[in-house]
Amino acid sequence: MTFIKRYASLILVALIALGAGIALRHFERTPTAPTADAATKLAQLTLPDLDGKPSPLQQWRGKKWVVNFWATWCAPCREEMPMLAALSKAHEGKVQFLGIGIDSPEEMKKFIQETPVPYPLLVGGNEVITLSAELGNKAMALPFTVVLDEKGAVIWQHLGKVAEAELARVIGP
Repeated sequence: MTFIKRYASLILVALIALGAGIALRHFERTPTAPTADAATKLAQLTLPDLDGKPSPLQQWRGKKWVVNFWATWCAPCREEMPMLAALSKAHEGKVQFLGIGIDSPEEMKKFIQETPVPYPLLVGGNEVITLSAELGNKAMALPFTVVLDEKGAVIWQHLGKVAEAELARVIGP
């Protein structure tokens, strides 16, 4: 085999591997459909707030919800938090925003001193990560945002940092 043919074959193999890697990454980062009872499980959760007081998520039924799974150690989570806070203020009374932190209450309290948010922040654990997978986060990565309608059905999910325009379009005026 000549040098040019070997070189061309090597480039072809590299391009095929690159394409497969890109396709796999896209597949892993694309949320799947939630399981049949995932939204119900989410609504039935009771999680502690930053002071340890139990907060049943059921209390916010009847409104559209934006639920953001995040952590203080997650750079994209930290970056999107000010935008989520602004959207929350703009939709106050119409849409309920909730942050479920996969973190310690102490770290979350430190974070909100620097970046205040006007919506409830609740503390989750491993069961919440598992629930996020049932909601469509098959990569079990953060940030993961899900929007539920007024009846509690999942209408949108996003893995990764949310674009403000896209989320605003989903939650409406």
